[in-house]
Amino acid sequence: MAATLPSGLLERIEHELASLGFECIEVTFAVESGRRILRVTLDAPGGVLLEQCAQASRAVGPLLDSCADLPAGYYLEVSSPGINRPLTKPEHFRRFRGEPAKLRLREAVDGGASVTGVLGALEDDVLCVETTQGERRIPLAQIAKARLHRDLGQDLKGGRRSAPR
Repeated sequence: MAATLPSGLLERIEHELASLGFECIEVTFAVESGRRILRVTLDAPGGVLLEQCAQASRAVGPLLDSCADLPAGYYLEVSSPGINRPLTKPEHFRRFRGEPAKLRLREAVDGGASVTGVLGALEDDVLCVETTQGERRIPLAQIAKARLHRDLGQDLKGGRRSAPR
């Protein structure tokens, strides 16, 4: 069950993280197994280390503490996006053009509520995705959730190939 962030909180978090050199990928507030969790996902050039997550947590904490509209008793989680990172902004779709992704749609289209394929161009808020059935054009407004869909096992297999002789 997801909860809504108080008005203006996301912008304040993004601004604080940007001042530290981080890109705020996603901020979600949810209730999981009876626990309230405020999850902040961030990135930086070259990736994010554990100490940087701790630094971001220390920076964001006071913002959250000063927000009277945020429910009490939540747990703050700050993490890197991981290999199958979320795609939450138009610039993410542009940056990862040519990468495999999985999109969950707000409603089923052509018999399916998800699309898996390679990200193509984004023009006029319509994303092209090359699937095994051909190109699909999906308005960003129809995408409920999107993530890169990299297969680490396949990547590792590819990296183990011996060099041609």
